[in-house]
Amino acid sequence: MRVRLCEKLLTIYPSDKSTLRRFQEPLTLDIYDCGSLQEVFNLQGIPVEETKAAVATQLSKLYLCKLPNLKFVWNKDPQGILTFQNLQLLSVRKCESLKHIFPTSVAKGLAQLEILEVKECGLEEIVAKEEGIEEAIEFGFPRLSTLELCHLTKLKCFYPGTHTTHWPQPLFLFEKVIHQLDELSLNRDDIASITDRRSLLWFLVNSESYLRGLPYQRVIQKLESIEVWECDLLSNLAPTASFQSHTALDVWNCQGMINLVSSSTARTLVQLMDMRIRECNKLTVIVAEEEGDRGDKIVFQNLKFLKFQSLERLTSFCQGNLGLDFPALEKVIVEQCPNMNSFCQGKLITGKLRVKPREGKGTGRQTDDLNADIKRLSEEEKPSREGRTQQS
Repeated sequence: MRVRLCEKLLTIYPSDKSTLRRFQEPLTLDIYDCGSLQEVFNLQGIPVEETKAAVATQLSKLYLCKLPNLKFVWNKDPQGILTFQNLQLLSVRKCESLKHIFPTSVAKGLAQLEILEVKECGLEEIVAKEEGIEEAIEFGFPRLSTLELCHLTKLKCFYPGTHTTHWPQPLFLFEKVIHQLDELSLNRDDIASITDRRSLLWFLVNSESYLRGLPYQRVIQKLESIEVWECDLLSNLAPTASFQSHTALDVWNCQGMINLVSSSTARTLVQLMDMRIRECNKLTVIVAEEEGDRGDKIVFQNLKFLKFQSLERLTSFCQGNLGLDFPALEKVIVEQCPNMNSFCQGKLITGKLRVKPREGKGTGRQTDDLNADIKRLSEEEKPSREGRTQQS
């Protein structure tokens, strides 16, 4: 059932006995852009004593989007009235007035829930605590495969009372990390609690970073792909972590970052295939040489694609005289890096590759001298930079 653009609608299911009968039919509910809607399920007028046994609803998918005045999905805990054990997907977006999603009894009975997406809402907690309940509560999500929490600036906790959670395997949600998720998106409130890291596929920090001082190295060591966005408190990615499982790395708009990784950490990037670093204004080098490092050259065995964009202070890829080897490198894109006059000072070995001034601008030039081509690109950009300076 779809409910859209109903500006005067206050509730979807009113509090009458017919509500119980309607829930016994298979149902997907999609509610969009109803500016006055305050609640989806009004259960206030259905006394528990009128129901001989709780009705198992057939609601399988629930989509709630752009409901600015929505205060409750359930305006009363339906304990003893309804169960939502068949719910498989819940997506909630742009519900600024919503303070929580689940009453306690609903959250305790979501045995079939596979997907939970919550974005751009005023949530303070995922599950509300019922008044007078002081004992520890158990929650279980045995089939959860996708969890996405994004732009929840007021989120404080999963559940404000004492509780335990049970997942397919030990997982995140403010205590552990989900082991069987296919995809996980984290904001600054969520990341502070992650302590395990064995099977996340990507790691997205979407707001000002809380990583500084946290044990995040343990979280990211075995991620396959990392996206680090808008982490202004992060001065480097991880000075001592190992990245042996990573294949892709994308860093964007981290205004406190000075270098990406240390030389010892760089030696662990053996699986990395794609590196993109963009709009980090304080970044001076990608690989920082550690004091006393007299080790072997750094080999990026599988790196094929490398992109630097809008890095105003970047001077080179590697600090000091460390040697670099890129046997698989195929394409390098350098754009708006005015202080990058060479790739590195140490010995540099590359395969046949193309160097391009920017993505989508020509085919680039095939080269076996990356240092010379980086210098050439810097010289070519000088006239345009000087012209922009004079105009300003």
